[in-house]
Amino acid sequence: MAQIAGVVTNAVFVFAVMYVFFKILDKSVPLRVPAELELEGLDQAEVAVTAYPDFHITKTHR
Repeated sequence: MAQIAGVVTNAVFVFAVMYVFFKILDKSVPLRVPAELELEGLDQAEVAVTAYPDFHITKTHR
């Protein structure tokens, strides 16, 4: 039981500290790119190359 309590306590502590850390980090350096860049692909935006030139995402209307 002592080991289970230690593991649970450790997991809760690490989750809380990392949650706060990433929230602070997200305020100074955004952790995600905008949604439109995700849809376009990050190859061109991040490294200025096209990795899969024949691959195209098209929108379909239903």
